[in-house]
Amino acid sequence: MAEQEGVIRFEIRRVPPRTLPADILRTLDEARTHLGGFGWVGQDPDRYHGLGFGNLSLRLPEGFAITGSQTGHLPHLTARDVAVVERIDLVWGVVTCWAGTAPPSSESMTHAAIYGALAGVRAVWHVHAPGLWRAPLDCEETAADIPYGTRAMAEALAACASRIGPRGGLVRMAGHEDGMLAFGPTPGDATRILLEALAAIEEN
Repeated sequence: MAEQEGVIRFEIRRVPPRTLPADILRTLDEARTHLGGFGWVGQDPDRYHGLGFGNLSLRLPEGFAITGSQTGHLPHLTARDVAVVERIDLVWGVVTCWAGTAPPSSESMTHAAIYGALAGVRAVWHVHAPGLWRAPLDCEETAADIPYGTRAMAEALAACASRIGPRGGLVRMAGHEDGMLAFGPTPGDATRILLEALAAIEEN
């Protein structure tokens, strides 16, 4: 639900930081700017009680880099605004991470579920797109009674991703207002999937 947006539902354990690759930061920032132009990532006083929304991640050789919790208001990302998740224990709800000062996104477990289900996926974009969420799109969907950021949501998304396959696709998070998740083998693929969905509903 909207009033729960941005609530972290896991324990964070930090390990000594290393240097975030510049190309990873640049790719996340460029994609975030692009998607923000559609109102899919960012912060708006008239939406979700003014809390930030949307988060992006990229696979790394070990783990994945993900935009930090409540960084939607920032015009651009710095290394302080990105966390690198090395391990996730879904049973105990523990996320081990390093990098910036911002905690990893509240959706970190769901991003991890996609990467765990499909080795060929490199990018996962979680956006808040009211038009897409309400449209009769032909896409996978999680059950409406599964809250975001939980083990149950992670397991549901892993199942959705496995059915979609490594070429990527789109999932509607029915229990997470306006929440859509796109993933693919490249950042460009994840963005393309969202734009193709948008084009499909604008044609109808």
